[in-house]
Amino acid sequence: GRAGAAPLAAIVADICHRGGVGPVDVSGLDGLVPGFALDGVHSVRAALEPLRTAFGFDVVEGAGELMFRMPSEAIAAEIPFDALAGDGLILTRRLIDKAPQRLRLTYAGADQDDAPAIAEARMTGGDPRLVADVALPLAFDRVQAESIARRLLAKAVNAETAEIHLGPEALALEPGDTIRLASGPDWRIAEITDVGLVRALTLQARPRPADPVRFSAPGGRSAAALVPSEPELVVMDASALWGEPGPSGPLVGAFAAPWPGEVRVECGLQTDARGVRAVLTQPATIGRLMAGVAAGPVGRWDRASRLDVHAAEAGFESRSVQAVLAGANAALLETVSGWELIQFHRADLVAPDTWRLSGLLRGLRGSLSAAAAPGARLVLVDDALVRAPVHPEERGEALAWTVGGGLPVEPEIYLEHAATEWTVAHLRISGGVARWVRRGGDISESWSLPEAPNGGRFAVEADFGAGFTARADVSEPSAPVPEGAIAIRVAGIGSDERTGRWLSIATGSP
Repeated sequence: GRAGAAPLAAIVADICHRGGVGPVDVSGLDGLVPGFALDGVHSVRAALEPLRTAFGFDVVEGAGELMFRMPSEAIAAEIPFDALAGDGLILTRRLIDKAPQRLRLTYAGADQDDAPAIAEARMTGGDPRLVADVALPLAFDRVQAESIARRLLAKAVNAETAEIHLGPEALALEPGDTIRLASGPDWRIAEITDVGLVRALTLQARPRPADPVRFSAPGGRSAAALVPSEPELVVMDASALWGEPGPSGPLVGAFAAPWPGEVRVECGLQTDARGVRAVLTQPATIGRLMAGVAAGPVGRWDRASRLDVHAAEAGFESRSVQAVLAGANAALLETVSGWELIQFHRADLVAPDTWRLSGLLRGLRGSLSAAAAPGARLVLVDDALVRAPVHPEERGEALAWTVGGGLPVEPEIYLEHAATEWTVAHLRISGGVARWVRRGGDISESWSLPEAPNGGRFAVEADFGAGFTARADVSEPSAPVPEGAIAIRVAGIGSDERTGRWLSIATGSP
């Protein structure tokens, strides 16, 4: 049937009464429904769903009745991190490229004699090719429709959910309540599961305010123009990542808010002679260290170090040890010796836009573990990063990089670290002979596979007290120590004849 303008509480109560559902408490609902029409026979749930979608109210069962209430804006509780049980805050982030950028709401125009009308909402982020369509059998005026479209789109692109566990002190919390964790962002409780004295809370991030709405009915307003900020570009002469067949070119990424949808990365030997090298379709996660960090161990977990990272709109998450060992949670850290590839096990939100990353693996894929200063960049490794091709003749040259014809970043000499030999390992001296083990991206790190051949080409130099000299190239992972040498060093030689990083040892060392 067709219902005229009536309070939301009255319509909800009438639907429940007609469907034989009760008792109900609708005292927590407010708002006016200009018109509501349903054709055919519907269940109570199906009849209420358009109203719940439009007004966003919660339904909670308690004290033997169904309680309907509007989403609370008040903070029901502020919870410190040390009150969390189990694994603390477990975050889940949906990929941004799976979220729509636009939403079209079809409704009956209460200010247009109930004629069909469309309100369209747009937000930054998401995939511009994806459009969410929502049709409601409700009558609204234009202002109401625009507000509803904005809220529905903000909910559709909301990428974060979380789970926490609390003790008996959380008994007063209910689904729909808003809580705040350690003075950080606000979360809405979506579900509560009680297991003994422990309460498991499933949380949804409170959506950010939506961008202006474009109303597309005749005589409506035009779209609000988005004015993107200048993207922050990062160019990384980084090690080869897992599964890369043989990269040639640095990794590039950019961040801007709002994201313009597409960023064209240009490069050239001169600022007035650049060409497009990559097209970025997703914003990269780029953070900066709040405090410095020292070099860490290679080949084992770094449990002592932690990275406090400030990153706008970031979505770091904790992953299991098994997932990390399989390649999850990789990032590139800007150090005094270049870009170090790391991984992290835990990610804890300690302040607004500030994350603490711990349980680190350092110096991965042949990168060098080194100290990083406060303000150093940390870039999450994901699909937002792209290899920008560089011609072999440009290697060793200072290249000028820019985005969209804007100001270039500081020119850097590109050395193609992804193609250089890894530092050798287990360098030792015994019986006047130095021995070592070759490392490389072509050598499996799995103990379940046969050990790879330890061959290759290596450069060996000796120090007699005035610096390393007397280079000798060998094709076996061993070399005699020259008489009178106080130290030797070894480096791998690549197929392009370049020498990798050196590893040295004093001759008196075992």
